[in-house]
Amino acid sequence: MKKCVQVLTCILMISSIFFSCKSTEHDPLPADTGSSGKTTDKKPAEDDSFQNDDELIFDDDSEDDDVRLNSVPTTPTTPSTPEPPKETTESQDETKQSTSIGIPTVKKSQSYFYPLSNDIVALVENGTPESIRKFYSSVYRTVKTDYTKQERVLLEISSAIMSSIWKSETLSMNYPEVDFSNPYTAAIDSAKKGIFDTSTGNSDFFTNLLPALVLFSGSSRTDYYQNAETFIERAIALNPESVLANYMMGVLKIRMGKTSESISYLSKAHTNYPSGQEIHYVLGTAYFYTKQYETSLLQAEKLLAGTPMSTDYLYLAARSALKIKNYEKAESYTLKLLQIQPENSDYILLRSRILVEKGEYMKASSILDSYSKKRPANAEYLLLKSIVQKNWNKNYNNAADLIGKAMELSPNDEEVLLIAAQIASDSGNKIGGLTSLELAEKVLTLSPGKTEALEVCIVEMIKQKKYSDAYNMSSKLIAEKKNSTKVNVNHVDICIALGLKEEAWNLAESMYEKDPKNEDNIKVHMKVLIATDKKSQALALFKELEPTSSSAMKSFLYYEKSLIDTDTDTILSDLRTSLTYNARNIDSLYSMYKIYYGQRNWKLAQYYLKQVLAITPNDPDIIAKSTELEILLGK
Repeated sequence: MKKCVQVLTCILMISSIFFSCKSTEHDPLPADTGSSGKTTDKKPAEDDSFQNDDELIFDDDSEDDDVRLNSVPTTPTTPSTPEPPKETTESQDETKQSTSIGIPTVKKSQSYFYPLSNDIVALVENGTPESIRKFYSSVYRTVKTDYTKQERVLLEISSAIMSSIWKSETLSMNYPEVDFSNPYTAAIDSAKKGIFDTSTGNSDFFTNLLPALVLFSGSSRTDYYQNAETFIERAIALNPESVLANYMMGVLKIRMGKTSESISYLSKAHTNYPSGQEIHYVLGTAYFYTKQYETSLLQAEKLLAGTPMSTDYLYLAARSALKIKNYEKAESYTLKLLQIQPENSDYILLRSRILVEKGEYMKASSILDSYSKKRPANAEYLLLKSIVQKNWNKNYNNAADLIGKAMELSPNDEEVLLIAAQIASDSGNKIGGLTSLELAEKVLTLSPGKTEALEVCIVEMIKQKKYSDAYNMSSKLIAEKKNSTKVNVNHVDICIALGLKEEAWNLAESMYEKDPKNEDNIKVHMKVLIATDKKSQALALFKELEPTSSSAMKSFLYYEKSLIDTDTDTILSDLRTSLTYNARNIDSLYSMYKIYYGQRNWKLAQYYLKQVLAITPNDPDIIAKSTELEILLGK
């Protein structure tokens, strides 16, 4: 009988617990029962699992009807149980054990935005103006107080994204201020102040991404880039398709000097949001910095189709066109820029650069002179002015002085160093205490394999009569199809010097056949005709070209004709005519020196050698010959 009573008592207790559960909103947490059988208020051990650092950062201490993240309702529900029998038996122990068994509880999501659907949150994570508008429409409340905390925070995030990143778009959102502490708005506020906030907890997409909004705050600091890269990587891992995260990573990569890595992120962002002008523009800029100039021009022109007077797009288009030597487009876009902002220094210098590259040195010089009267000289101005002095005025000393000052302002600028190397090579002067070879080597450390720098090295090797070394370097450039016209011209000279007449002929003739009007091609054609003893053809070419050639070309032609002549007087006559057209023709000057030296006319020999020395003051061979003449004249 006692056994039956105990079984019935157990059934009644379990039924009481079940009905008690049905009567409450949350699963009950069973009360602890001490050895005395009395009920206590102690929480079960599983509640402690919610009290961790990551969750505590979301606690804003506010009391409203939103879901609290750090707590689960803990009010104990004590079922009504019958009075236990007075006797203590084995069956009673079993009954006590059965009443302490809790019904399993289901933990609610611990995401801060749990009450909102994943689709709603995903709209803000995508981060485009279009998706943010959809989000705003979906949560809009007529009465501000109807917004939940989570909606308010997401609206604040959306507003920060719009104002920081999508500046070409407008979206007016009317929502209440977020007046309670949370990691999201804290990160936004820090970013506005130029601070990268590392205390967000990194628990979800936004706590990883929002600190990186500092990229768009205008701050000049760079010390947070490494952290930002890690944070954005985490955000992308959580939502790989987010336009916002991919765009921000692309911008960061460019800032970090990893522009080639930026393109994949920016391309993905552009694919997912093709109408985003900011993404499109930064992608075009990335193509420009990675020397994909035709693509950057295409991107800029697509943008200009929608916004034809944007100075950003015009400037990108002009510079891209200039890089591919499309001078007509470059000049057209630059003139539009100057119509919009006629006093903008960058646009004035861009116009000057286009004129310099077109060889219109007089116009360029006039613009540069006007520019210098109103503004202090910067590296770009000094660079362009030095090129004008070198190529138009032929004033190598002034050119060297100007480019030397540009080097002081921009000591690691690749283009400045390259022009300095070229001027040092042409003038024979050191610039900034460095020879042309040393300057070219500095360029090559910044940009290994730079063709123009290798060209300087080849020219210097030729001057030093290191023809075998020059031949190896030149042949490598030609094999790699990096053979500019200058490389080909130098290679012909090297082959002639080494007696490789057939190789010289094949290369020179292929150049001439391709473009017989080009002066460089005409020159190598004339040289190989003479080197291969085709003198009658060389004389016929001379008679054909001489009447209509420029002064510089006539100087070259008369020098080459002197190599065909056999009579000394005729040779001297041709050399003097050559110097009449170009007094700095170093080949003609040196030939005059050799003739008078052979005639033991030391004074005239010295006269012409001094002019050679003025052009190449650091040439050790010329210096040695000049010293020898001084000794001979002193005897």
